Amino acid sequence: MSAALECRDARRRQLIRASKLDGIDYIDVTAAHLCVHFLNEIPPIFLPKKKGEVLTEDQKREAMQHIRVSGGRRITDLKVRDFNVDLAANKYEENCLGIDLSGEGGRSARRRRSRIWPKTTRPSASSSSTASR
Repeated sequence: MSAALECRDARRRQLIRASKLDGIDYIDVTAAHLCVHFLNEIPPIFLPKKKGEVLTEDQKREAMQHIRVSGGRRITDLKVRDFNVDLAANKYEENCLGIDLSGEGGRSARRRRSRIWPKTTRPSASSSSTASR
């Protein structure tokens, strides 16, 4: 099963892209894998400090604590197993934060909520993106 969860408000999308804020634009869902596309940039907590380097295990573990996935009706106890950053090869492609989950959310899920926030930001209702299928 594959589904796209997206920001359905074009005005909101344009306002965020024009500002220094960020947010989730849309999420591609394929089985137990999410590909999160941001309106501007992937948050720095998920990126190495220097270009060309990789995150250490401790940095990766810390970054994973900033990802929350909930929702679904049949399967609700999804855990984040791993993530990877897929940087676009050129400016015409999109960056993606790939998130591997412990299982699929189920076909009956009507809503899935994903929260991703940088370390310096306190989690709040405004820091999440909710998308309906």
